[in-house]
Amino acid sequence: MAGDATPVPEAPIELSEPVPAAALCTAPAATLGADLAGSGALWWHGADLGQSTPLSWPTHDGSLPAIPTDPNAGNGARLRTEAGAGLQCRAGTHCGFVAPDAAPEASTATLAVRWATPHGEEARTLLTLNTGGAARKAEGENYLFLSETEGILSAKDDAGLVAAELPCTGEGPHLAVASLAADTLALFLDGEETRASAGAPVLQGTASLFIAARNQRPKLFKTLGSALILDVWLWPGRALLLEDDPGILNALRRYHLWAEA
Repeated sequence: MAGDATPVPEAPIELSEPVPAAALCTAPAATLGADLAGSGALWWHGADLGQSTPLSWPTHDGSLPAIPTDPNAGNGARLRTEAGAGLQCRAGTHCGFVAPDAAPEASTATLAVRWATPHGEEARTLLTLNTGGAARKAEGENYLFLSETEGILSAKDDAGLVAAELPCTGEGPHLAVASLAADTLALFLDGEETRASAGAPVLQGTASLFIAARNQRPKLFKTLGSALILDVWLWPGRALLLEDDPGILNALRRYHLWAEA
């Protein structure tokens, strides 16, 4: 009878082409950590986000923790979904973190972020590299920020020197990378890339990295969205999208493809 048939083992899958190392293991974060070693990367991995109150977010190697901004009075939450674990922000509520003085010289730097957004919501401010960051901006300070609004991902500075945009569709997860080198800005999103030039260097001096916020101002509610921020990276002193070697960008793309909750 058919019901008594002995199950036939499935044949092993054989591939004729090499596959990424992350596809062969169950730990894509460990694989990416090895890929980034020696690259100068600071990585805030969503799975490392603390669960205490207030939250703390150490880098994956423990070198530079991001701490809640002054207006973040216990807002935001560590959330695990099918997309991964990370910081769940709330629209109109300051859930930001800051890594003080993360970039000793902000004129050249690369920011990257992996995030997802609930259906019908907007991520709005994702990352900001700010040469000031206090509640009030001082003369000569400027900041470069990544923001997703109305289906567009923007990378632009507060002084209006430079701006780059790419369409951002679907709930994600998405992977965005922005590289700044003096007056040149490059933006990557989910396989697409664009560049823009400013008439002068965009950022100068030491800068802090803000996550899900632009600075320490307690309001600016319209800039605060509902992103689930899964991973954040910063490379001080490196403009990865403007370099000849695509190795690190490829490593990020592999991780983005294979990362699991």
